[in-house]
Parts: sequence; C-alpha cells; structure tokens
Amino acid sequence: MNIKKFTSYAVALMMSLSLAPVKANALTTDGSLTKGYYNDAGRWVEGQLSQTLPEGIQSVDKTAEALGNNTYKMKLKVVTKQKVETFTKKAATVLVIDSSGSMIGKKRMKSIRDAAKAFVQSYAGKDKNTGRYLAVVDFDSDVEVRLNWTDVSSVNGKEAAYEAIDGLRALGGTNLDAGIKQGTALFKNTAIKDIKKENRNAIVFTDGKPKKYLVECQHKKPKKNDIVIDGVVYDKKNKGGVEAAAKAAAKDAKFLRDQSTVYAVSYGNDKKPMWKGGPTVSEYLKGSIATSRDKAYDSSETDDLTKVFKAISESVTTGITGIDLEVFDGAAPFVSVSQLPPTVQPDASGFKWKLANATTTTEGTKTYYTYELVYNVVLDADHPEFEEGKFYPLNGETYITMPNGSKVKFPVPGAKGIKSRYTVTYTDGVDGEDVFKDKVFPDLVVGTITPEFPGTPTRAGYTFTGWSPAVEEKVTKNITYNATWVMNMVPINAAPVIQATDKTLTVGDEFDPLADVTAEDEEDGDITDKIKILENEVDTTKAGKYEVTYKVTDNQGATCTKTIAVTVNPKMEVLNEAPTIDAADKTITVGDTFDPKAGVTAKDAEDGDLTNKIEVVKNTVDTKKAGEYEVTYKVIDSDGATCTKTIKVTVKEKAPAPSTDKDKTPTTPNKDKDKTTTVAPKTGDTTSVNTIIALLAVSGIALLALLKRKKVS
Repeated sequence: MNIKKFTSYAVALMMSLSLAPVKANALTTDGSLTKGYYNDAGRWVEGQLSQTLPEGIQSVDKTAEALGNNTYKMKLKVVTKQKVETFTKKAATVLVIDSSGSMIGKKRMKSIRDAAKAFVQSYAGKDKNTGRYLAVVDFDSDVEVRLNWTDVSSVNGKEAAYEAIDGLRALGGTNLDAGIKQGTALFKNTAIKDIKKENRNAIVFTDGKPKKYLVECQHKKPKKNDIVIDGVVYDKKNKGGVEAAAKAAAKDAKFLRDQSTVYAVSYGNDKKPMWKGGPTVSEYLKGSIATSRDKAYDSSETDDLTKVFKAISESVTTGITGIDLEVFDGAAPFVSVSQLPPTVQPDASGFKWKLANATTTTEGTKTYYTYELVYNVVLDADHPEFEEGKFYPLNGETYITMPNGSKVKFPVPGAKGIKSRYTVTYTDGVDGEDVFKDKVFPDLVVGTITPEFPGTPTRAGYTFTGWSPAVEEKVTKNITYNATWVMNMVPINAAPVIQATDKTLTVGDEFDPLADVTAEDEEDGDITDKIKILENEVDTTKAGKYEVTYKVTDNQGATCTKTIAVTVNPKMEVLNEAPTIDAADKTITVGDTFDPKAGVTAKDAEDGDLTNKIEVVKNTVDTKKAGEYEVTYKVIDSDGATCTKTIKVTVKEKAPAPSTDKDKTPTTPNKDKDKTTTVAPKTGDTTSVNTIIALLAVSGIALLALLKRKKVS
C-alpha cells in the first residue's frame, strides 16, 4: 500500500472516529428537552402538567439532564410537609385554649378566635367527610368542652366548630391542669377509638402562668364549685401558687402525651421566670407540656398567632403519616434504565421507588421533607423504528398512588435522540500497489442500506472474488471492506503418483521390492518402468521392520516419492513332543529271574523308537522274598524332552510241592524245646531290626528322663 493509499486510510479513520458513537453531547445527543406529561388517556403529550396536589404533598418533579450518547440523568423529587411514615385521612385533634381573664385586653381573644378558625379551615382539608375530628376545650378557673368530637371535614361539622370558637369568652383564673385533664379524658371517647395515636394531636394554648390546679375530692357528689371530668370529682386548689399549679399540670401532661402528640403555644408571655428559680412560660411549655421542644411555639401579641396555628395544622393534617408510600416510574418505548440503587429493582413494567431517607429543610415556621432518586436512562435511537427529530418521553407515566386511589402525577420530560453515524470504506486490499482509489461513504445513518461499490474491481493478472468481510446489508458500524483476488494461473503439470502398499513377510521369504508397485502420470500415463528404488533396507533373514523408498519422474520433470513399510515376522516352528514309555505292572514268583527291561519299549514323535535309550532309574525288586516292589524308567529324546514311568512288580511265594511218605522225616524230640533261639535277620529284615532298635532307644531316653525328674523332686 503506497503513501497515497495510506493517507486515504488515515483520512477515513479520522472521519470514522469523528462519527463513531462516543460520549460527546454535540454529536451523539440532540440535547433538546421538553416538558410533558401523561394525560388521562395514558398518552404522553407536550405541555405543562396542571393538577391539585393532595394535602401533605408540597411538590413533585421529574427532570432530565443530557449526558451525551443519548443518555440522560434523571431526577425524581418529592417534597412533603411531614415525614413519610404512614398515610391516613383520619385524625383527632383537641384544642385546649386558655380563656382566662388575661385574654381580655389587646384583642387577645379575637386573635385566638381567628387563629383557631384558621386552624379549623386548614385541618378540615379539601375532601369531604374524611374523618378530621376536632374537639374544643377552654379553661379559666373552670373547664368546659365547647365542642365534642366532630368531623370538621363535613360542612355542618366545620360550622359547629366555628360556632364553638366564637363562643369563647375571657374570664377567671388560669387552670391549665383542668384543661389538660379534660383534653386527656376526651381521647378515651369511643368516637375516635379507631384513630391511632400517631394521628391524635392536642394543641395547648395559654397566655399566662397557671394559678390553679385540681385535686381529687374525697366526696363523691360534686359541690357547687367542684369540677367533674370523666366521672371523677375534683376540687380547685391554689395552694402553693404558680409552682404547685405548674407541677400539677406537668404531671398530668404525661397522660396527655400518652394519648397524643402535644403541641404547645405560648402567647404574649414575658421572659420572666414563673417563680423564683423557675422557667419562663415558654420554657415550661417546651420542657414540661409539649411532646418535644420542636412541637412548642412562641407567638407575639397578634401578628403571627394565625401563622403558628397554620404551621401546626400543616404538621398534623398533611395526610401523610403511614408506611409504603411509593413512586411508580413506568417503562416507555426506546428507553432503558440504569444506575438505579440496589433497593430499586426494575421489571418490564418499570420500577417502584419507596419514599425514604428524607432531607429536612425549614422555611420560617414550616418544615419540609425532600426525597430524591437519581438514575440514568438511554434512548435507543438506533432502533429501526426510532425517528430522529421527534420528542420521546423519558420513561412512562410516573405517579404516586394515594391511599384513596387518586394519583399524584409527575411531569415527564421528553428528548430527541440522534442516530449513530458511521463510515463505510471500500479498499483494493493490496499492499504496495494502487489498484483503485478507496471509495469512502461517510456520515451513514445506522440501519440504512449499505452503499454498493460502483462497478466491479479489476486487476491485471487477477480475478476479483468479493469483499472481506462480506458486505452487510445495513450499516451498523464503521467498517472497511477489502477486495479479495485470485491469480489467473496457467495449466500446471501434475505430478505422477506411485501406487505401493505396505507388505508383511516371514523370515526366509523371497522379497521383490518392485512387485505390485506401479506409477501413473496425468500427462504421460503408465510410467511404472521409470520407478527407481532410492532405499531398500529389507533383510528377510531377520525379523524386523524395514522401509523401501521409491521415486518416479515424469517427462516434464515432476517427481513423486513414496515410502512403504515392510514387516518381516519370525518363522513359526512346531513344538517338540515328549517321548512315551510303554511298560506294564508285572507279577513273578520267588526265585524267578527278573529282567526289568523285558517287554519295555519307548517311542518319540520326532525320533521314532527310543527303546534302546531307556534307563532304569529305580529297581527295588528282590526275587528271593515275596512282596511288592517298584521299577522306574526314564527316556530322553534328541531335543531333550524326557519321560519317566514307574511300574509295580509283585513277587509271590512259591506254592508248596505235594508231600509223599518218603519225604516224611521221623520226629525227633527236641531237647532244646524250651530254649529261645535267636535268628539273625535276613537281608530283607533290616527294616524290622532298625525299627526295634529305634523303639528301644526312645524307651531308654524316656526312662532316663523319668529318673531325673524323680531325683530332682
């Protein structure tokens, strides 16, 4: 490949790199974003989402940020007015309001009436008959239930609450203890028994120091000035002054906190201690009455009392106080999700995100809780059905399902994806030769038909056979197709072929190395007569493996060689058979002559008659004495094979001859009749004598051993 061709390659490479899908916003992401939402028909439309948020939900939002490569950083954001724990529509709240004589001046009573009504308005909510129960208790020297549990989310209930609040009048002393006791007693009412503690609230309002407190009476029937709460008769006491009254109220406030979340409002109090060494009214309410210090508020004379009550209302009436509040983010065509936290698991329909781990912010007297989820989505712009220039929603419909079944929708932004661009290059595929100029097709949209090379490439002395790799139907990536060639060849003389096979011989066989060996040539035909033996190692006198190499050359000088293997096996020999002896048992009489070889013969399969080679290796026959004897024979053939055989020879007593008178000998008295005669044993009795001697020796040894034992003992 020449310099010119190299330069064209470099240019093509740079173009392909510039058009390759890399993370570059300008090239791989349109960057256009639009606001949109899903309508009631479930179709995504461009525009601004407009909806009324339920109480407790401050805002919801879904935003997108282009990262390049058709990738967008998504953020789901939910802001609530109370920390999400459970969701309920029902609540029970009692207003415990100080209506003592100190509330008369400076429009104090009007201020508390306005603030209380504002609370009712907010607390009642926008939905009807949702179970927002309210009770109103006012206390001075005495205590009175102005409004028992009433659902102020109903029209009549709200009017009843307004009427009760308008009936508040300033009079008498400050019996905070009585108000707290009465508020606690109201939570025992069966009307609100199914409302959980976390949805029960008490708002204790006072503008001054407590002066009186309650003591349970010894008498059971109430007298003129007694107070009856929940069937218990109490007497009003002021013994001990403010300190005693404050401690009594603080003690009873524990029971109120057991029943509800207690908010406290200090209205227009000075900064002086309630008693010497004691707290201010504000600190007293924060430390002894309210559930926690963040549930206690301070208000000036008139300016912000209503704001305080609205802040408390937002805290107790958000409608969000339960578990399992979650966001559903649906799937959408051409969109894939990634970078979700492990706790969020997507499926084919989308994913669910449970609100948790809020970030808390405070704006004035209001506290907000923010929940965020960040993840990525990718537009599959290279999908065949994807259209450039068109906005697509970044995920499907997104919403929170409220317990009443209503949906809080999120805006769903849309984006334009950009399809990948690639370069297709055709080259001659030849180094060092410029067959044709590279054909480059840049800026091809993925999925389009691959452009064809114009015409058919030609090259002197070669035939074009196609492209490597094979040309794909559609553009899917940057790719270079190289032309492939086959040289135009003249006919070539074919080499001859030798036909020869391996052989197996036996030691001693004749071997002709050219036997059954032939040679043929495509052009010359049979050229067997031209076969030459290059090597022949065969030795038929010795067993082994040998090689024979042949060579043949045709008229054009093409050659062929071939080597065969010749195996020479050892010659197989017949095994030598052992000879046999023919001899039978014999019976003779005492005194007969005995020839051990008489009638005994031997023969061998290879050597024939071997009778003359018979040996007597054992002969115990005694013809003088009757008995059974043995004779053993042995014969060996010319190859060393032997045979032995033993026969039995029986020697019988000779039969007595018939007796005659002349043979009778006169009987002579034996003078030695009583004498013992010792007869020397015959040669044949040696065994018996030896046996007797052995027995005598053993007996002697035994006797000696017995004598030694007795001696020892």
